[in-house]
Amino acid sequence: MNSLRNNYLAPHEKAKLLKLEEDKDSCKGVQCTKIDNEIKELRELDKSRNKEFDGYLEGCQAGNINACRSAKYIHYDLRMKWTLEGNEYYLAHKADADKGGFKEMSNTAKVWHTYPRDPITNEVLDGWVENRKLIHPLGYEVVIDKNGTLVTDPLNIGTYNFYNPGVFGDDALIGNLLHKDYDVRPYNTFGNTVNDPTTEAQRINRRKKVMPAIGKDIGDSTKKATGAIVDGTKNITREIESLFKEEQAN
Repeated sequence: MNSLRNNYLAPHEKAKLLKLEEDKDSCKGVQCTKIDNEIKELRELDKSRNKEFDGYLEGCQAGNINACRSAKYIHYDLRMKWTLEGNEYYLAHKADADKGGFKEMSNTAKVWHTYPRDPITNEVLDGWVENRKLIHPLGYEVVIDKNGTLVTDPLNIGTYNFYNPGVFGDDALIGNLLHKDYDVRPYNTFGNTVNDPTTEAQRINRRKKVMPAIGKDIGDSTKKATGAIVDGTKNITREIESLFKEEQAN
């Protein structure tokens, strides 16, 4: 699975890499050499794309119009293509998202997908709406509102991750600093889509919501742990009572 977290690749390329990694465990002889070569090709492709995207982002920051155009193409157009692909995949597996490979993220991981709007002016507010965020190992990311509806509003939409993020309190998806370089950095600069109503300042200032979200995650984890202990105690008590009744009956 590490191969899926460490490569800026298209979903089908990530799927291919995962299959190659699995096949490598049982290959023999020449077949192993072929698999190693294909894996190497995909890793080299990853590196070349990172270098290309870096150049565009840095050039754009320096005021190069052509570099900005290329960076926005990758961030807006290419990312949206795979975002829509991910949305379709989620809807096809909505009845059982877990089996579809999606994993729900913590409050900390969804801070930038919880902006509220003023119901009258539609202005973006500095509050919190209870959306859910799910991520797939191939990079698909979806945001679901409290009614279970897929969020497609540019304000809070989930967008494809070239690198999946880390998850607070969860080691199932290992964090990768490249997520900050190729997903977070472009988001801070350009927003989710060309129609994102937030400003760069709003997106950067949203960080102040992280610490409260961490506190909420700690509270949620404590509740779950306490609940598990209580449930376990109840189960043991029921088993003891059952054994006691059986003993009396005998």
